[in-house]
Amino acid sequence: MAGLHAAAAFAVITAVARTLLMGVAGLVLARYRATAGGAASWRDLARVNAEFFMPCLVLANFPKGIDIHVLHELWPVVALLVVLSCMWFLIGAIGGWLLLARDQRHLVGFVAVSVAYPNSFAIPYPLMLAMIPRLDWLRDQEDPEAFCAAVLMLGLFVYLLQVWTVGFTLYGRAAAQAPAPAGKEQPPATPEPPELEAQNTQPPAAPVADDASASCSETSASEVALGGQPCLDGGSGGAGCVRGLQEIINPLTVSLVLAFLVVMSPLRGAFVTSPLFDALDFVAEAAVPLTLVQIGAGMARPPAAGEGFGDLRWRSALLVVFLRLVVANVTGSAVVAAFQSAGLIKDRLVALCMYCICCSPTAPNLSVVSGVQDAYVQPTAMALFAMSVAAVPVILVSVTVYVVILTP
Repeated sequence: MAGLHAAAAFAVITAVARTLLMGVAGLVLARYRATAGGAASWRDLARVNAEFFMPCLVLANFPKGIDIHVLHELWPVVALLVVLSCMWFLIGAIGGWLLLARDQRHLVGFVAVSVAYPNSFAIPYPLMLAMIPRLDWLRDQEDPEAFCAAVLMLGLFVYLLQVWTVGFTLYGRAAAQAPAPAGKEQPPATPEPPELEAQNTQPPAAPVADDASASCSETSASEVALGGQPCLDGGSGGAGCVRGLQEIINPLTVSLVLAFLVVMSPLRGAFVTSPLFDALDFVAEAAVPLTLVQIGAGMARPPAAGEGFGDLRWRSALLVVFLRLVVANVTGSAVVAAFQSAGLIKDRLVALCMYCICCSPTAPNLSVVSGVQDAYVQPTAMALFAMSVAAVPVILVSVTVYVVILTP
């Protein structure tokens, strides 16, 4: 057990240290750029990452890591992941509403998303690789490393899809509702000639509903995918459905659907060995470093719409950490145990992968979402930093409990 603890500690500390070091680099760069109006540059960087690098990462990793035969065996895992995310979302929303200070309750949506979607690969996978050689009941399985990668890659697929649909929509609505920056006075109006002033006193014509809806519909899908806010405050029926679809159709969700189609098609093998895959894999290597750098950039609190709106205090950040690493960990582990008892998850390797997801911190992809939507930038970065530090002891204690539960 001592060797297991040492290996697990080294794997977790290495993953967390990588996040913190890249985040510090982003913090320093953002502080330097803030005086030159660097907030817009960081948002542009988030857009490039979300529109180009991360879709390449999805198209390169998922077809390679998930096989259709494994997918047929792991349908209970998909059901478990959906149940966990829905339960964690409710825990985050209810906990945020009850425990946040009144002046921080506009952050309830952020808390719900942060609790609902954990880091399902970057920390669980190296943790599992460290434990497999030291646990006989894992080592004796056929190719446990590849099977573990497939299970966790499936979890990453499910949570990425939810982050870039549910999370993307909630962050976009938060940005639309943010107040205008305080302290910026409008320039005094230029006096108008008396004849123009008399004309302007005439009652304005009644607005035409068709024109308003037409102007709303003119917002392009690409603007919505990259943070545009198309008429979020109204509409009903078909128009409301169209606006909802515009929110969730973005480059990440499109790439996830394409990757799923490739996995299900007979062309998967040819695609993985093609020059196109090699090119995608090369470009994809930039996605994770850019994501981690952006976490630190968010800590610099670059100027944004509604400055001060959504700033997260340390007490609230610790609440998010507690809900994600303790409450969600305990409740999620109970649900995984229930799936085991019901016979839906029979493989202990799969169960251990699910347990590792339960104790993981929030997915760093939220930093990209916050940068693209220009919402919850400081809260997301602050919570991810605090959670990375607190995750090390929590994961080590949790892994010890999981191994005791699963060891025959």
